[in-house]
Amino acid sequence: MTGTRLERVREALAEAELDGIIISSPVDDVFGNQSANRRWISGFSGSTGYALVALEGAWFVADFRYTEQAGTECGPLGYEIFPRAGAMSDWWPELCRTAGLAGMDLGFSGADFSLEEYEEFLEAAREMEAGAPKLVPHSGMIEDLRTAKDATEMGSLQRAIDVADDAMAKVQQLARPEMTERELALVVEQQVRLAGGDGISFATIVAAGPAGAMPHASPTDAVLGAGRPIVVDMGARVDGYCSDLTRT
Repeated sequence: MTGTRLERVREALAEAELDGIIISSPVDDVFGNQSANRRWISGFSGSTGYALVALEGAWFVADFRYTEQAGTECGPLGYEIFPRAGAMSDWWPELCRTAGLAGMDLGFSGADFSLEEYEEFLEAAREMEAGAPKLVPHSGMIEDLRTAKDATEMGSLQRAIDVADDAMAKVQQLARPEMTERELALVVEQQVRLAGGDGISFATIVAAGPAGAMPHASPTDAVLGAGRPIVVDMGARVDGYCSDLTRT
């Protein structure tokens, strides 16, 4: 699966005249919705880490919390696991030596990094004086590759749809007029988990009566009531892929 993706990334790197690309996430992705590029290329489902793909070789950089997980998820896909500790200036020079990055042009996207991380990379490179790769802004490469879904991705998307459908069928059975919007939203999220989802795609919208006219209403303590329309906008996440369903 990701072996083929690595090949596609390397073809794109060659076309862009880059020697490699490094991918993180703009924030610690504790909710699993900010690191799609990193997960697509590495298989890593944790919140923090760096995927480095060169024309020859691939490394996943993880701190002590995630080295075992990275070994399980990324190792079989062709990644060497590089444990990191301390500030970036402590581990980046060693990784550059390990991966042979001296003098290389290394692509990165602003969508996958915070400004603070970028500045830390620059500072670490200045401290190295020699042997540091050049960071080259290059946006959209991974996103463009992700637009063409493979069979594994299509399967995950279909499962996300099926989980959401199954969850909503159960929610319709469990909904009661005396429930509040917040309570029904909780039922939705619980049923997504029980149906096999990894979690919800986004904050569940439950809006009863006139509130249903607001496209992105937030659930409140308002009682659903009898004989009123109820809008539920929800989705399920499976293997990092999301569905989005709206039911009235």
